[in-house]
Amino acid sequence: MARQHVTVSSELRDRLFWWSPLIVVVATCSTIFVSALGPSPSLFFMIGFPIIGVVGLASAAFTVASAVVLVRAVLHRAWRRAISASVLPLLIALVSCFPVAAHDLLQDAGDHLNWYVNRSHYIAILAARGPSEPRSIEIFDEEGMSFATSAVVYDESDSVSAPVEKVSGFWTGRCLNGANHLEGHFYRAYFGC
Repeated sequence: MARQHVTVSSELRDRLFWWSPLIVVVATCSTIFVSALGPSPSLFFMIGFPIIGVVGLASAAFTVASAVVLVRAVLHRAWRRAISASVLPLLIALVSCFPVAAHDLLQDAGDHLNWYVNRSHYIAILAARGPSEPRSIEIFDEEGMSFATSAVVYDESDSVSAPVEKVSGFWTGRCLNGANHLEGHFYRAYFGC
């Protein structure tokens, strides 16, 4: 029996490699979700750590697969497939070159997500305080590990947002490492000595 040689049309070979952009979206969303859980160690180890582990392993495997598909697509001059396959390896290279910027961007997104989910809770606590009680500074839900914590902070004077070396008053002895502005006088403050 004679073998038949089957050729794949260039149209089929040049289809989009959709796994690469999909993994980028899933990895980004899961990282923001884990960041939005807040600094609670129990939540991180029960939910966040397994999510980051699974997504990290999947991202590594798909990065290698994307790189292989990218090389094969370039060799076959399948340009659409090459461009779509390059998304994940390029993002991994970008994050590897600028890890602090990537961390800050994702942490800021997680802080804001956490804020929008819990916003009404914090405002209700402030509203429940009587007019005789001062509300100039309020620290909510301070959680974390012994060496680093974070909390949502209400600071009417906005002094928590000053550069760390210029912090004064209430924040002087609290090992403040910085704060992200959330809305109005609300901030996510980071502490650690």
